[in-house]
Amino acid sequence: MGFERINETIKNWGQQALRKAKTEGRSKGIRHRSGSPSESDSLEAMTISYKKRAADMITAIVFNLRRSMFYVRAGAGRGYGGAKGSNWTNAEGERKRTDPTSLGKAGISPRAEKDFLKDAAETSQSLIDQVALQTMDEIFNQAFNSD
Repeated sequence: MGFERINETIKNWGQQALRKAKTEGRSKGIRHRSGSPSESDSLEAMTISYKKRAADMITAIVFNLRRSMFYVRAGAGRGYGGAKGSNWTNAEGERKRTDPTSLGKAGISPRAEKDFLKDAAETSQSLIDQVALQTMDEIFNQAFNSD
């Protein structure tokens, strides 16, 4: 079964969603600040990738974000951690972890939530419906047009 048309539909949606997410992020004021430890703009560094399973059909779309973008999206900041926290290694090779006093405070910080991926989440259902119909068409064509 050929999934080229379906994969192309998914890739087109993915590229549109990525462009919209970047545009939405810029409209919400997400900018690369001077003095940032990151050398480049995290919003512009956002990419998209696709996961394939059996028969070479794309089964997942993945938005690849830098860690800092999760904080911006959730409205979290220093001292306002999420529910479970995290562990990491800093530039000096030291193991670090979220300060327990900040746990569960994400969303209540003075930093405003900037959900630049909301449109992608909302329009994903229309993509799912479109892919389902194309898949049914492909299966139907394979079943009735094979000799």
